[in-house]
Amino acid sequence: MVTDRETGKGYIYFDADHASMLCMELTEDYLHAACEVAKSYPDLHPPFTREAPALFEANGKKYMLTSGMTGYVPNKSDAAVSDRWDAAFESIGNPHVDDGTNASFNSQISKIFKVEGRDGLYIAMADRWLPATHVDARTADIFTRSIAMNYDPEHYKATQEERQEMLKLNVLETADTSVADYIWLPLLLEAPSIEHPKGCVQILWWDKWRV
Repeated sequence: MVTDRETGKGYIYFDADHASMLCMELTEDYLHAACEVAKSYPDLHPPFTREAPALFEANGKKYMLTSGMTGYVPNKSDAAVSDRWDAAFESIGNPHVDDGTNASFNSQISKIFKVEGRDGLYIAMADRWLPATHVDARTADIFTRSIAMNYDPEHYKATQEERQEMLKLNVLETADTSVADYIWLPLLLEAPSIEHPKGCVQILWWDKWRV
């Protein structure tokens, strides 16, 4: 949920039926959803549909970072931007730079913090639901094809062995998420350019860093 600082209105964002990211305006007391006002990432299917939105604003722009849908196993993130909270967001691409895992550095972003007193410095906090489960580019590809073929078998194929490998790793019913931990990484905002006319969000891996 977010609050528009100018109007005081509240909004809630959530995955709508595994097909889009929905924004609804809240009632004045913030206790109920009043009406639908915008839809982003329409007409997608798992694992490409978006979930787990992390929202923040900077330099007059609104930003939304989301995850794909692969259970507790991490996947590629996507960043999107809008001029208003009550308008559709436009994708500006995967924020994770040089991510050889194709799985958001084996994490799922849950919150973006602005560091007060440090102009332009933001920190991305991301969950690692199952820290012992390591996803690499090969595993990420298997998950993508195995899930997508349920919705679009013409364009996505996976062998029975690959599907079994996916099911073995994605233990939704028995996963022990009490072992989950977090990673914290600086988030950078790049101004619009010829290559990125809407600007871009960048999260790089650092073994060690400090504010």
